[in-house]
Amino acid sequence: MVTKNKCFVGIDVSKATLDISIEGKYFKIKNEKSSIYRFIEKEIVLKDKTPSLVCLESTGKLERQAMRCFVDFKIPIHKAHPNRVYSFAKASGHFAKTDKLDAQLLEKYACFVSDKEKGDPVLSEATLELQELRSVEKDLMGFLHATKCRMQRSSGTATKRYKIQIKFMETELNIIEKNIESVIQSDSELKRKYDLLITYKGVGKKTARALLADLSELGLLDKKEIASLVGVAPKLYESGTKKLKGHVFGGRFFARKALYMAALVASRHNKEMKAFYDRLIANGKAKMQALIAVMRKIIVCLNAMVKDNKEYKMA
Repeated sequence: MVTKNKCFVGIDVSKATLDISIEGKYFKIKNEKSSIYRFIEKEIVLKDKTPSLVCLESTGKLERQAMRCFVDFKIPIHKAHPNRVYSFAKASGHFAKTDKLDAQLLEKYACFVSDKEKGDPVLSEATLELQELRSVEKDLMGFLHATKCRMQRSSGTATKRYKIQIKFMETELNIIEKNIESVIQSDSELKRKYDLLITYKGVGKKTARALLADLSELGLLDKKEIASLVGVAPKLYESGTKKLKGHVFGGRFFARKALYMAALVASRHNKEMKAFYDRLIANGKAKMQALIAVMRKIIVCLNAMVKDNKEYKMA
Protein backbone atom coordinates (compact mmCIF):
# COMPACT_ATOMS: atom_id res chain seq x y z
CA MET A 1 0.00 0.00 0.00
CA VAL A 2 1.42 3.37 -1.04
CA THR A 3 1.15 6.18 1.51
CA LYS A 4 0.67 9.60 0.06
CA ASN A 5 2.96 12.44 1.11
CA LYS A 6 1.41 14.53 3.86
CA CYS A 7 2.04 18.27 3.58
CA PHE A 8 0.71 21.74 4.33
CA VAL A 9 0.01 24.62 1.98
CA GLY A 10 0.11 28.38 2.61
CA ILE A 11 -1.51 30.84 0.19
CA ASP A 12 -1.12 34.60 0.21
CA VAL A 13 -4.07 36.04 -1.72
CA SER A 14 -4.18 39.20 -3.81
CA LYS A 15 -6.59 40.40 -6.48
CA ALA A 16 -4.50 39.24 -9.45
CA THR A 17 -2.28 36.47 -8.08
CA LEU A 18 -1.86 33.73 -5.50
CA ASP A 19 1.52 33.23 -3.82
CA ILE A 20 1.74 29.60 -2.72
CA SER A 21 4.19 27.81 -0.44
CA ILE A 22 4.17 24.00 -0.29
CA GLU A 23 6.95 21.98 1.35
CA GLY A 24 9.21 25.03 1.19
CA LYS A 25 8.71 25.49 -2.56
CA TYR A 26 7.30 28.78 -3.79
CA PHE A 27 4.84 29.31 -6.65
CA LYS A 28 3.12 32.38 -8.04
CA ILE A 29 0.01 31.83 -10.14
CA LYS A 30 -2.92 33.86 -11.42
CA ASN A 31 -5.95 34.14 -9.17
CA GLU A 32 -8.09 32.44 -11.80
CA LYS A 33 -10.05 29.20 -11.67
CA SER A 34 -8.14 27.54 -14.55
CA SER A 35 -4.74 28.44 -13.08
CA ILE A 36 -5.68 27.15 -9.63
CA TYR A 37 -7.01 23.88 -11.04
CA ARG A 38 -3.85 23.46 -13.11
CA PHE A 39 -1.64 24.04 -10.05
CA ILE A 40 -3.56 21.52 -7.93
CA GLU A 41 -3.39 18.84 -10.62
CA LYS A 42 0.29 19.41 -11.41
CA GLU A 43 1.79 20.04 -7.96
CA ILE A 44 -0.53 18.02 -5.71
CA VAL A 45 -2.47 15.33 -7.57
CA LEU A 46 0.23 14.20 -10.01
CA LYS A 47 2.93 14.34 -7.31
CA ASP A 48 0.75 12.15 -5.08
CA LYS A 49 0.59 14.65 -2.20
CA THR A 50 -2.13 14.88 0.41
CA PRO A 51 -2.34 18.33 2.02
CA SER A 52 -3.48 17.95 5.62
CA LEU A 53 -4.56 21.58 5.54
CA VAL A 54 -4.38 24.56 3.19
CA CYS A 55 -4.37 27.94 4.89
CA LEU A 56 -5.08 31.43 3.56
CA GLU A 57 -6.18 34.69 5.14
CA SER A 58 -9.51 36.43 4.88
CA THR A 59 -8.84 38.97 2.11
CA GLY A 60 -12.00 40.90 1.32
CA LYS A 61 -13.71 37.96 -0.45
CA LEU A 62 -10.80 37.55 -2.90
CA GLU A 63 -10.09 34.18 -1.29
CA ARG A 64 -13.46 32.63 -2.22
CA GLN A 65 -12.44 31.29 -5.63
CA ALA A 66 -9.32 29.56 -4.30
CA MET A 67 -11.32 27.99 -1.46
CA ARG A 68 -13.89 26.56 -3.87
CA CYS A 69 -11.20 25.13 -6.15
CA PHE A 70 -9.44 23.28 -3.34
CA VAL A 71 -12.76 21.99 -1.96
CA ASP A 72 -13.59 20.66 -5.44
CA PHE A 73 -10.52 18.41 -5.04
CA LYS A 74 -11.65 17.48 -1.49
CA ILE A 75 -8.64 19.26 0.03
CA PRO A 76 -9.35 20.83 3.46
CA ILE A 77 -8.83 24.59 3.45
CA HIS A 78 -8.99 27.04 6.35
CA LYS A 79 -9.59 30.79 6.20
CA ALA A 80 -7.51 32.19 9.04
CA HIS A 81 -8.31 35.38 10.91
CA PRO A 82 -5.60 37.99 10.11
CA ASN A 83 -5.20 38.89 13.80
CA ARG A 84 -4.34 35.29 14.70
CA VAL A 85 -1.86 35.01 11.85
CA TYR A 86 -0.29 38.32 12.93
CA SER A 87 0.10 37.08 16.52
CA PHE A 88 1.60 33.82 15.24
CA ALA A 89 4.03 35.82 13.08
CA LYS A 90 5.23 37.86 16.07
CA ALA A 91 5.61 34.73 18.21
CA SER A 92 7.60 33.10 15.38
CA GLY A 93 9.91 36.10 14.96
CA HIS A 94 8.51 36.74 11.48
CA PHE A 95 8.81 40.52 11.00
CA ALA A 96 9.74 40.99 7.34
CA LYS A 97 6.86 41.14 4.87
CA THR A 98 6.83 39.99 1.24
CA ASP A 99 4.26 37.91 -0.62
CA LYS A 100 6.64 34.94 -0.61
CA LEU A 101 7.36 35.21 3.12
CA ASP A 102 3.64 35.59 3.87
CA ALA A 103 2.90 32.38 1.95
CA GLN A 104 5.64 30.55 3.87
CA LEU A 105 4.27 31.91 7.16
CA LEU A 106 0.78 30.66 6.30
CA GLU A 107 2.22 27.21 5.53
CA LYS A 108 3.74 27.14 9.02
CA TYR A 109 0.49 28.42 10.50
CA ALA A 110 -1.42 25.63 8.73
CA CYS A 111 0.85 23.09 10.42
CA PHE A 112 0.42 24.85 13.78
CA VAL A 113 -3.42 24.76 13.72
CA SER A 114 -3.87 21.46 11.86
CA ASP A 115 -4.79 19.51 15.02
CA LYS A 116 -7.73 21.83 15.68
CA GLU A 117 -8.76 23.09 12.22
CA LYS A 118 -9.97 20.42 9.81
CA GLY A 119 -11.08 22.72 7.00
CA ASP A 120 -13.87 25.28 6.64
CA PRO A 121 -17.16 24.52 4.90
CA VAL A 122 -17.57 26.49 1.68
CA LEU A 123 -20.73 28.57 1.75
CA SER A 124 -23.39 28.17 -0.90
CA GLU A 125 -24.05 30.91 -3.45
CA ALA A 126 -27.36 31.66 -1.72
CA THR A 127 -25.62 32.11 1.66
CA LEU A 128 -23.01 34.40 0.11
CA GLU A 129 -25.76 36.49 -1.49
CA LEU A 130 -27.58 36.59 1.84
CA GLN A 131 -24.44 37.84 3.61
CA GLU A 132 -23.88 40.54 0.99
CA LEU A 133 -27.47 41.77 1.27
CA ARG A 134 -27.13 41.73 5.06
CA SER A 135 -23.99 43.89 4.76
CA VAL A 136 -25.92 46.44 2.68
CA GLU A 137 -28.73 46.34 5.24
CA LYS A 138 -26.34 46.97 8.16
CA ASP A 139 -24.67 49.87 6.33
CA LEU A 140 -28.03 51.47 5.56
CA MET A 141 -29.19 51.03 9.15
CA GLY A 142 -26.03 52.80 10.33
CA PHE A 143 -26.50 55.66 7.87
CA LEU A 144 -30.18 55.96 8.81
CA HIS A 145 -29.41 56.19 12.52
CA ALA A 146 -26.67 58.80 11.93
CA THR A 147 -28.94 60.87 9.68
CA LYS A 148 -31.76 60.87 12.22
CA CYS A 149 -29.32 62.04 14.91
CA ARG A 150 -28.04 64.86 12.70
CA MET A 151 -31.58 65.92 11.79
CA GLN A 152 -32.40 66.48 15.47
CA ARG A 153 -29.72 69.21 15.58
CA SER A 154 -30.59 70.80 12.23
CA SER A 155 -33.10 73.42 11.16
CA GLY A 156 -34.59 75.01 8.06
CA THR A 157 -33.75 73.57 4.64
CA ALA A 158 -31.24 71.09 6.07
CA THR A 159 -34.02 69.35 8.02
CA LYS A 160 -36.05 69.01 4.83
CA ARG A 161 -33.11 67.39 3.00
CA TYR A 162 -32.51 65.01 5.91
CA LYS A 163 -36.17 63.93 5.82
CA ILE A 164 -35.84 63.12 2.10
CA GLN A 165 -32.72 61.05 2.79
CA ILE A 166 -34.43 59.22 5.67
CA LYS A 167 -37.46 58.36 3.53
CA PHE A 168 -35.19 57.03 0.77
CA MET A 169 -33.19 54.85 3.18
CA GLU A 170 -36.32 53.48 4.85
CA THR A 171 -37.71 52.54 1.43
CA GLU A 172 -34.43 50.83 0.50
CA LEU A 173 -34.38 48.91 3.79
CA ASN A 174 -37.87 47.57 3.08
CA ILE A 175 -36.76 46.44 -0.39
CA ILE A 176 -33.59 44.78 0.97
CA GLU A 177 -35.62 43.01 3.66
CA LYS A 178 -37.83 41.53 0.92
CA ASN A 179 -34.73 40.57 -1.10
CA ILE A 180 -33.28 38.75 1.93
CA GLU A 181 -36.56 36.92 2.49
CA SER A 182 -36.63 35.93 -1.18
CA VAL A 183 -33.09 34.50 -1.04
CA ILE A 184 -33.93 32.45 2.05
CA GLN A 185 -37.13 31.07 0.54
CA SER A 186 -35.36 30.16 -2.72
CA ASP A 187 -32.72 27.97 -1.03
CA SER A 188 -33.88 24.71 0.57
CA GLU A 189 -31.15 24.62 3.25
CA LEU A 190 -31.58 28.24 4.29
CA LYS A 191 -35.36 27.81 4.36
CA ARG A 192 -35.00 24.68 6.52
CA LYS A 193 -32.91 26.54 9.08
CA TYR A 194 -35.15 29.61 8.94
CA ASP A 195 -38.33 27.59 9.52
CA LEU A 196 -36.70 25.87 12.50
CA LEU A 197 -35.42 29.09 14.09
CA ILE A 198 -38.76 30.89 14.07
CA THR A 199 -40.38 28.04 16.01
CA TYR A 200 -38.42 29.19 19.07
CA LYS A 201 -40.61 31.51 21.16
CA GLY A 202 -38.61 34.72 21.30
CA VAL A 203 -36.94 34.44 17.88
CA GLY A 204 -38.79 36.45 15.25
CA LYS A 205 -38.29 36.60 11.50
CA LYS A 206 -35.86 39.53 11.72
CA THR A 207 -33.69 37.75 14.30
CA ALA A 208 -33.74 34.52 12.27
CA ARG A 209 -32.62 36.37 9.12
CA ALA A 210 -29.81 38.07 11.02
CA LEU A 211 -28.56 34.80 12.52
CA LEU A 212 -28.59 33.01 9.16
CA ALA A 213 -26.49 35.79 7.60
CA ASP A 214 -24.14 36.62 10.48
CA LEU A 215 -23.75 33.13 11.95
CA SER A 216 -23.46 30.68 9.05
CA GLU A 217 -21.75 28.18 11.41
CA LEU A 218 -25.06 27.60 13.23
CA GLY A 219 -25.67 23.86 13.47
CA LEU A 220 -22.07 22.95 12.58
CA LEU A 221 -20.38 23.50 15.97
CA ASP A 222 -20.83 22.09 19.46
CA LYS A 223 -22.48 24.10 22.23
CA LYS A 224 -19.24 25.49 23.69
CA GLU A 225 -17.90 26.54 20.29
CA ILE A 226 -21.11 28.30 19.20
CA ALA A 227 -21.40 30.18 22.51
CA SER A 228 -17.77 31.29 22.25
CA LEU A 229 -18.18 32.31 18.60
CA VAL A 230 -21.14 34.55 19.41
CA GLY A 231 -19.36 35.96 22.45
CA VAL A 232 -21.67 34.82 25.25
CA ALA A 233 -19.35 32.28 26.90
CA PRO A 234 -17.76 33.73 30.07
CA LYS A 235 -13.96 33.92 30.12
CA LEU A 236 -12.04 33.55 33.38
CA TYR A 237 -9.24 35.92 34.37
CA GLU A 238 -6.83 34.76 37.06
CA SER A 239 -3.32 36.01 37.69
CA GLY A 240 -1.55 35.19 40.95
CA THR A 241 -3.85 36.24 43.76
CA LYS A 242 -5.98 38.30 41.39
CA LYS A 243 -9.20 36.53 40.43
CA LEU A 244 -11.95 38.30 38.53
CA LYS A 245 -15.44 37.07 37.77
CA GLY A 246 -15.97 35.47 34.38
CA HIS A 247 -16.92 38.04 31.75
CA VAL A 248 -17.81 37.95 28.06
CA PHE A 249 -16.09 39.78 25.23
CA GLY A 250 -15.40 39.49 21.52
CA GLY A 251 -17.46 37.32 19.22
CA ARG A 252 -19.85 38.18 16.39
CA PHE A 253 -21.22 41.62 17.25
CA PHE A 254 -24.30 41.66 15.00
CA ALA A 255 -25.23 38.05 15.77
CA ARG A 256 -24.96 38.85 19.48
CA LYS A 257 -27.02 42.02 18.98
CA ALA A 258 -29.81 40.03 17.31
CA LEU A 259 -29.61 37.42 20.07
CA TYR A 260 -29.86 40.13 22.74
CA MET A 261 -33.25 41.24 21.38
CA ALA A 262 -34.40 37.61 21.29
CA ALA A 263 -33.31 37.17 24.92
CA LEU A 264 -35.27 40.26 26.00
CA VAL A 265 -38.43 38.82 24.47
CA ALA A 266 -37.82 35.26 25.69
CA SER A 267 -37.11 36.35 29.28
CA ARG A 268 -40.63 37.82 29.37
CA HIS A 269 -42.75 35.57 27.13
CA ASN A 270 -40.99 32.18 26.93
CA LYS A 271 -42.00 30.20 30.05
CA GLU A 272 -38.75 28.24 30.25
CA MET A 273 -36.50 31.28 29.76
CA LYS A 274 -38.60 33.46 32.07
CA ALA A 275 -38.32 30.86 34.85
CA PHE A 276 -34.57 30.56 34.23
CA TYR A 277 -34.11 34.36 34.20
CA ASP A 278 -36.21 34.87 37.36
CA ARG A 279 -34.28 32.13 39.18
CA LEU A 280 -30.95 33.81 38.38
CA ILE A 281 -32.24 37.18 39.59
CA ALA A 282 -33.54 35.58 42.79
CA ASN A 283 -30.09 34.06 43.36
CA GLY A 284 -28.50 37.50 43.28
CA LYS A 285 -27.33 37.76 39.69
CA ALA A 286 -27.30 41.18 38.06
CA LYS A 287 -29.92 41.69 35.34
CA MET A 288 -27.34 41.86 32.56
CA GLN A 289 -25.60 38.71 33.82
CA ALA A 290 -28.93 36.89 33.83
CA LEU A 291 -29.75 38.16 30.35
CA ILE A 292 -26.41 36.99 28.96
CA ALA A 293 -27.07 33.57 30.49
CA VAL A 294 -30.42 33.54 28.68
CA MET A 295 -28.65 34.49 25.44
CA ARG A 296 -26.25 31.58 25.92
CA LYS A 297 -29.12 29.17 26.57
CA ILE A 298 -30.95 30.35 23.46
CA ILE A 299 -28.01 30.09 21.04
CA VAL A 300 -27.10 26.62 22.35
CA CYS A 301 -30.71 25.53 21.86
CA LEU A 302 -30.95 27.05 18.36
CA ASN A 303 -27.67 25.38 17.39
CA ALA A 304 -28.98 21.99 18.53
CA MET A 305 -32.29 22.52 16.72
CA VAL A 306 -30.54 23.22 13.41
CA LYS A 307 -28.05 20.37 13.90
CA ASP A 308 -30.72 17.80 14.78
CA ASN A 309 -33.37 19.24 12.42
CA LYS A 310 -35.91 19.51 15.24
CA GLU A 311 -38.43 22.26 15.97
CA TYR A 312 -38.56 23.92 19.37
CA LYS A 313 -40.97 22.35 21.82
CA MET A 314 -41.52 24.00 25.16
CA ALA A 315 -41.25 21.60 28.08
